[in-house]
Amino acid sequence: MSRYKEIKNNLLQYILQLPENEKLPPVRELMKKFNTSQVTLDKAFFELKNEGIITTHVGRGTFVSKQGVYPKSFYYRTIGMIISDPKVLYESIIINGAVKKLHDEGYCITIFPTSIYNYGNYEFIKKAAGSRSICGWIIIPNYNTMYDSEFHKLVNEYISKHSPFVSIDHLLTANSSMTIYVDYYLSGKQLGNIFLRENIKRIGFIWNPNSNPCQQRLNGIIEAGRENPFDIWFIQYKSNLDNYGVSYIEPEEVYRAYESGVNTFVISNPLLISSFLKLYYEGINTGRLSEKHVKVAAYIEPGQQVIIPGNFIKIKKPSVEIGEYAAESIIKLVKKEDIILPKYFKCTIEVPENWATMG
Repeated sequence: MSRYKEIKNNLLQYILQLPENEKLPPVRELMKKFNTSQVTLDKAFFELKNEGIITTHVGRGTFVSKQGVYPKSFYYRTIGMIISDPKVLYESIIINGAVKKLHDEGYCITIFPTSIYNYGNYEFIKKAAGSRSICGWIIIPNYNTMYDSEFHKLVNEYISKHSPFVSIDHLLTANSSMTIYVDYYLSGKQLGNIFLRENIKRIGFIWNPNSNPCQQRLNGIIEAGRENPFDIWFIQYKSNLDNYGVSYIEPEEVYRAYESGVNTFVISNPLLISSFLKLYYEGINTGRLSEKHVKVAAYIEPGQQVIIPGNFIKIKKPSVEIGEYAAESIIKLVKKEDIILPKYFKCTIEVPENWATMG
């Protein structure tokens, strides 16, 4: 590597740690800092100005470039990814899809976790957003951040002011450069149509009323039954956020619903599956439930390994495709290319052949 290229790279790494519009030190100070001549420094400055990284104002000095100018430098090809917990299967599949696509396109990825253990500690994200070392962001909100005003402030006042970002799903639609939607409403409507076809009128809906995906899926079911409304028994689940968001269903609520004539249940959150299966088999063993008379529509993530009875409808979300599309979209936003907004990813539904004959 030539001497001036080495100086340029060192200078670039130094500049990218500075906030927008920060004035650079005097030339003599930079010459001393990087142990170089003014000729070499001027040549490096010339290229950095052409790449939009710095601007020079006669009589005022040299400054870190204005917001919104995305340099072509390799060092400015890093995507920040804000996640909650990569051990959560759905999230890990999205991450894998996005990371592979970004790597294929020559981008680097920096992961910023916001799990329950560092919930609210966003200083490291603020510094990264302000340093201009990140050219774009992919944000996967979680149950903590979706209701956290500080997180929304972080996105609106730091991230969005420095670079574009893509938000997965509905949680940051107000100020996001782009939001990728999963059409929970459509899956709910598809379920409702299946229930109508099988003449199922009473439904146990296991949900969190504060969850937008749950509400969308419920709206879809209600729309399907507009002319012939369903009788819906609501069962609210509980979440323990101190234990990675593990959710819990009160067995007695399910048993009471069943004893009141409900034999079809919709599980609206994948974290509920293990809890429901536990009470399902306990109910069968104790005689509180009948295996032949209980049907379940469960939200199953791609690749999720669960042992389920044959009377489960599986609702799947195309997680890998979401990650790939998020990566494609943020690359286009960084390059200031046109994209189509928004894109909906439809949930797919698998119905066992014998589902209609169970019970």
